[in-house]
Amino acid sequence: MLKTAFFSGKTLLASGLIAAGVLVACGGTTTTTLVAASDTVVAATAATAATATTAFVAVATPAAPVTFSNGFVGVDAAGAPVAISGATTVAFSGTGTSPTATFTNGGLTATGTTTFGSCTFTFAANSPFPASHAFGPGKSFKVDPCSLTVPTAGTTANGVDKSVTVVMSFGAATGTAVKVVAVNSNGTVTVGGTTIGTVTTTTTTGTGGG
Repeated sequence: MLKTAFFSGKTLLASGLIAAGVLVACGGTTTTTLVAASDTVVAATAATAATATTAFVAVATPAAPVTFSNGFVGVDAAGAPVAISGATTVAFSGTGTSPTATFTNGGLTATGTTTFGSCTFTFAANSPFPASHAFGPGKSFKVDPCSLTVPTAGTTANGVDKSVTVVMSFGAATGTAVKVVAVNSNGTVTVGGTTIGTVTTTTTTGTGGG
């Protein structure tokens, strides 16, 4: 009988330790965080011209343009491939659906009108580039695809600004610019305070010590 009683006591003691362990394991605090589920992509199409204008103007400003370090390739009005070599910057300005694009390459700067549906740039008659250049007077130059990617995936959707590198795609080439971006709780994404699109949000969970 004594042996049986001693065994029962150990069993009760073990049961108490196990219960205590469960309490410790369950003692953490579960937290939830609202985050962006993906990056934010703005494609320049005819149907999204107004949205694209707002986004491109917000990202590629005259004071802080997008830089294509190695240039890019497009096609001329006849559809023939044309390569723009060397570092090239681009900035957008204006409102509506046809913003003004300003390109700087090789020490020269030219402006043109943008037509979305990819991006087609028609340069002004006073362009300082030679007539043989893709940015020459009256020339038309197209890049396809033409889009922006803002790296918002995993960003907390709390409206707090943070600096990120935004990517502009001209065909296979990419240009970059560092911008201040925020994701709000309703999924709207802002660049420099301007709403440029929306992103789906999702809730993540985590457990802290307790």
